[in-house]
Amino acid sequence: MRDRLRLRRYSALVILSIVSLAWWRMYGLSSLQSFLFCMAVVWLGFQFFFILDIVAAFAYTNVLLAILVVLFYSMLSGLTASSLGVMNLFWHEDLTTRIAAAFFSTVFFALMFLAAFLTDPRKLETQQRLLRYLNDKRTLTQIIAENVQWSRKLVRLVWAWFLEKRWRADFKAEEVHNGETGLGSSVQDDMKRFLAVFFKPFWWFLLLPAVAPAVYAYVPRTVPTKLAGYRLPWISPSDNNVTTNGIAWIVGILVWGLGIFAGRFAIWVYVEVNRRLFGTLKPESRNDPTLWSRFDPIISAICPLPEEAWQLTVRGQVGEGLSAERESDNMSRKVQLQQTIIRYASSIFVVYFFGVIFNALLGTDWTDGRGRFASTMPERLISIGGWAGVAVFLISLLGMIQFLRKHAWALREEVRGNLDRGEKANPLQQRHLALALGLGVGLALAGLRSAVFQVFVVLSVVSIISIAIDRFSDTWNWPLRAYPLRVLIPFALVLVLWWTNSSPSKLRIPGLEGAYNRRVAIQKVVDERVGASPDDDEDVLKAWECVVRTSAPGGLSASKPKLAVLAVSGGANRAAFWTAEVIEKLDSLPGFRTQLRLITGASGGMVGTAHYVVALNESLQSGATSQPRPGWLVDRIPADSLSPVVRQWMLGDVPLSFWPADQGHSWDRGVALERAWPMLRVNFQSLASLERQGRIPSIVFSPMLVEDGRQLLISNLNLGFLSHARGNLLNSQDHVYSYPAVEFFKLFPDEVSCFEIATAVRLNASFPYVSPALYLPTDPYRRVVDAGYYDNYGIAVAASWIYHHRKWLMEHASGVVLIQVRAYPKQIDRKSLREHEPSVFNGLSRAFQFATSPAEGAANSRDAATLFRNDQVLDALDKWFKDQVPRDRAFFTTVLFENVLDVGMTWYTTAQELALIKIGFGEDPQEARSIVDSILLTAEQMEHYSSGMEKNRSAFKELQRWWSQR
Repeated sequence: MRDRLRLRRYSALVILSIVSLAWWRMYGLSSLQSFLFCMAVVWLGFQFFFILDIVAAFAYTNVLLAILVVLFYSMLSGLTASSLGVMNLFWHEDLTTRIAAAFFSTVFFALMFLAAFLTDPRKLETQQRLLRYLNDKRTLTQIIAENVQWSRKLVRLVWAWFLEKRWRADFKAEEVHNGETGLGSSVQDDMKRFLAVFFKPFWWFLLLPAVAPAVYAYVPRTVPTKLAGYRLPWISPSDNNVTTNGIAWIVGILVWGLGIFAGRFAIWVYVEVNRRLFGTLKPESRNDPTLWSRFDPIISAICPLPEEAWQLTVRGQVGEGLSAERESDNMSRKVQLQQTIIRYASSIFVVYFFGVIFNALLGTDWTDGRGRFASTMPERLISIGGWAGVAVFLISLLGMIQFLRKHAWALREEVRGNLDRGEKANPLQQRHLALALGLGVGLALAGLRSAVFQVFVVLSVVSIISIAIDRFSDTWNWPLRAYPLRVLIPFALVLVLWWTNSSPSKLRIPGLEGAYNRRVAIQKVVDERVGASPDDDEDVLKAWECVVRTSAPGGLSASKPKLAVLAVSGGANRAAFWTAEVIEKLDSLPGFRTQLRLITGASGGMVGTAHYVVALNESLQSGATSQPRPGWLVDRIPADSLSPVVRQWMLGDVPLSFWPADQGHSWDRGVALERAWPMLRVNFQSLASLERQGRIPSIVFSPMLVEDGRQLLISNLNLGFLSHARGNLLNSQDHVYSYPAVEFFKLFPDEVSCFEIATAVRLNASFPYVSPALYLPTDPYRRVVDAGYYDNYGIAVAASWIYHHRKWLMEHASGVVLIQVRAYPKQIDRKSLREHEPSVFNGLSRAFQFATSPAEGAANSRDAATLFRNDQVLDALDKWFKDQVPRDRAFFTTVLFENVLDVGMTWYTTAQELALIKIGFGEDPQEARSIVDSILLTAEQMEHYSSGMEKNRSAFKELQRWWSQR
């Protein structure tokens, strides 16, 4: 029978291959992937149809586990958090990281099903249904034929099937039909059958995004281009698209499939070895077809047992000559289940515990050093530790295999004998435990390099907690049944988190750790305007004018200098790399470096500008005169700043959230983000000298304070004029209307020598939940969040600065240009009143507008209102300069560079996305066409991209013309 089934499967595979090749040739690779997806969905539909009632029952009784499974798969497939780039953690560009992601994803699904099995309240009914399914010898063709014959009575049969199969129905034990096997089996046997039935369809679901990437819109369509951090030279960007290049598609399937296969093998080995060492082995289970798997021959070689292991039968009662082994084999299913849960929980907790410990040891800068070396050292140690973990895991695995090959039967007898007699562990058990511990240590160390592992292990711990709550709720005899444990424990967990995280100084801002013991009275500082401040802003302007004139060709120039102000938008790495690309382009303008005076903006855009300012500072201090190479600024920014954040979040912040004491040392996922920018580990004081001389541009960070919505201005400049709004009232002259901003270094003047640019950039880009919102050490406390909450484009600060110095600029400058750099195309939205595209959600919004309007309005106001307000401010500024300088209508102007290419707003940027950013100006049409053709675009998208690149080229040409005429 098994040979005939195998022959049918191979025949079906050959037919499918022939049809696929023909389809590929006629309709293309993308269409073939859609065809295979439809075929897979139909096949999986048949697989799930017969276990649909059991799946529904488990989803209902294990809501938390069902949510974890759906959440994990939606992250993997890009359906959730795609804008944050979470799917890139799974489909990583590094070969080893992607294989590890597939491995841990497979193991995660298997562990979730194990957790569902262990918490199943109706195990006997589940056992009967699984055996009915596994003993069904009908082929798919027979099932379809029977359903066609029954079509006339379909409604009645479906209703009867529902009454019989629905999970709410009272279970009635059924007698075993002839030929059925498996009844009266142990917990370990049922666990193996459970995985065989449920896990098979789900690992195919895991493989689908690699087989049909054209269907999954948010899954990256590239194959790995790196190995252990080193780029693979034989993969070109133009051929690296799995929806257009057949070789890339096959390679992508093989890479992802290798991880899935390894995960399947690992979980089957885990289940079967535990069954052989700790389970009840009955004679009939030796050749039970419902327990057979393809991995059994390999597992038998790893963990061999003699024939007598399956010859033990259980007859008679205790005291009638029944051996200790037989007594232990007669162990109740309840005891077996408890021991299985303990082994499962201890495995997960040990791996997570060591992961937390290793992350703390290797990921923390214990010297509290500042600067670049201190920033990169933890990441180097974690990388080394990851490879060391792989070595430890492999050595422990080989040792475990050798140990089981020699001592599996002796270990089983020793363990089960000790269980009966209550004795302590013997030498074999101690050796087995040591090897298992080595596997856990190696896995925890190796997992430091995989963000998917970190997410997997945390969600697995959550499943363990769910199992514990479920078991205690069913077995603990509570005196108050009205308050079950399922409600009390989550409520107690909320109270614990409330208690452990109530201190505002638990997480501290790097560079301000000491200030938390002497909090600054913020109201007093603002009212009295006390504290040492940097040199006056106008003095810096005068120094800047002198530098520009003396640096002109031929010596001192009598002509007035041009002044440029740069305002950049937020958008994580998308904004960072686009800003860097635009600055490299602007750097080709004559004298741009000296005539750029002010930089401001939000979030990711300021990452790019900060790298630029720090690079200029280094160049001037070192006296370098060489011309920078193309891409010099883009290459300074790391492409992956997300992985260290996820690692610290899962292995650091989560366990620390249960620690009640304050941290004297800054250590959270925000600090991990800072360390991802080693070039920015310089303090503000190191920039102050050249900035005061006007030789490098001044940079202004402006994050927002949560409690009152004010801006926190972090800069070496004296920006007191931005910190208060004043004017006349009817009964008061020079009245202070409000304090719209607070100057950071007026609150903390002594920290200018230890407060780093990286920290300011992180505070300016603190978009929860990727980075935590931290409290300033002020009285009262104030939380700092992303500057994009107040102004995501930097126009407010830039326009206010220009207006404040308008008279000086009219006298000493030949022109002022405000350069706007935006990570997203907003120009069309600002000038268009188009109808939104029709969708179901729009219809629902109109139907329930009384409920959706407030939330919709609040969401739109954050971005749209800021854009329109900024345009109005620039309009007023432009009119003022035109009125004051009527002979030069272009004295003040603005220019806009927008990134129209589709790149994710995340701290992880793929090589393909980076290539798209680099062609944002489309200067090389052939290269731009080659890169754009590597991704599938509609004619409308292609026209949109081409139009956007043309607008950027045109804007730069206009800027060149304006620049040369000043």
